[in-house]
Amino acid sequence: MIDKPFLYLLCIMVLPAVEIAYTAEAPRHTEFNATKPFDACLLAAPLLMEIGGTKLVRLDEERTVILSVASALVEDDSASDRMRMVKICRAKAAANLLKEQQGIQIYSFTELEDHTRILIENGKETAVSITKLLDITREEARGSVNNLPVVATWYSADRRLFHLAIGDIVRTSPFVNPSGKEIMK
Repeated sequence: MIDKPFLYLLCIMVLPAVEIAYTAEAPRHTEFNATKPFDACLLAAPLLMEIGGTKLVRLDEERTVILSVASALVEDDSASDRMRMVKICRAKAAANLLKEQQGIQIYSFTELEDHTRILIENGKETAVSITKLLDITREEARGSVNNLPVVATWYSADRRLFHLAIGDIVRTSPFVNPSGKEIMK
């Protein structure tokens, strides 16, 4: 289950109720397998299904769905590749939850090098200027999150990406965790 500070943070930031509706557009995915009510929540959020991330969907006054989606590149159709993709996606989806819970630290490093060379050939001078820019940005989140179950898997329409969603249904009240214990009085 979700730890108490994370649950409190998620519940106080709960999105307004989302009306779940299916659209009749061309499929962006294939082999979609999901458990209810996660299937409807995912299908109502096509951007989440394509690029991943974490989302809260309020089912009713008492229940909120937590979803975290990640993807991995498909190398082949073997069982070992499927296991590799599931392992990668579970770790990335858990990292998405951690980033939502703990926030992230951003590290940025920029290095600029300028070099000028002057070439003299046959009495003619030619200047060559070379600029090298190295810009590194890294995000980091540290901590731990409880393991949530896999609630959906699917492939992109071209089968180049495998997607996986982990999730849970929690009580909407910010003062009660899913086991029914009070967080705050």
